[in-house]
Amino acid sequence: MQQKKTEPSLNTNFSDTFCNVFATATWFLFLFLLSGCEQTIRSKAAAKIAAVNPNQTQFTFLVFDNSSVETFFKKYQPLASTNISLTKALQDSLMHQNFQENLIAEKNIAELSRNTSVIDSGNFNLALRILKAGAEGKNEKYFSACANYQFFYECLPKQFQCKWSQSTQGHFEFNGIFFALLREKSKELDDLIYGNNGLWQSDMKTFFGDYIFNEISPSTAQKIKNTIMTDEAFNDNRFSFDRALFLTFLDHTISNKWRMIMIDWG
Repeated sequence: MQQKKTEPSLNTNFSDTFCNVFATATWFLFLFLLSGCEQTIRSKAAAKIAAVNPNQTQFTFLVFDNSSVETFFKKYQPLASTNISLTKALQDSLMHQNFQENLIAEKNIAELSRNTSVIDSGNFNLALRILKAGAEGKNEKYFSACANYQFFYECLPKQFQCKWSQSTQGHFEFNGIFFALLREKSKELDDLIYGNNGLWQSDMKTFFGDYIFNEISPSTAQKIKNTIMTDEAFNDNRFSFDRALFLTFLDHTISNKWRMIMIDWG
């Protein structure tokens, strides 16, 4: 005898559909919450990094005493191991440097530790080994590095001379919020970054030719300073120290006392 086929009830279909929709919605909710958690973790990690180092590190700055740079290139030509005066200068000055004496001198600029790295014995001792190898003629390929150290030693402003062993790694960096604001407000700075304006003089190319660099002229420094001084957005306590330090660099550049180099590490 043939059994009558039982059709599923409307309630059963509705129940199955509801369960499927509920399961799908729950899965999407789970993914949404998971994504939110990951974003929160990333945000906290980024905040922690920013708290440790709030500076932007792609564009950094070095300053040199203008008259010392002129004297250096007049005194040491050519920059080669055949130049007896340069070799003698290396042997008489840098090779007799003492790390502890440099460390003591650095305490005079301790307040700048947020903007530049402190000297360390590892880099200092490495510099001395390179100087010994190059200045004593044991390895010619090290001589250009020796000349570079001598340039930093003789041409950094006196208060920063203790940083000679760091070479370009002794650069200055500035608060990320301050620098982003400066890029937004100052067309002159952005033109420097993109290479639409600037200086690339032969003397600085000697030591910075392998870097993406630009030099800030006195007139450009004045325009950047005017932007900082006239825009109220720069009166922010979060970067008041960086603002003051950057203005100091600009003022010495405007007066032709210093030469200000920007390096793009990007």
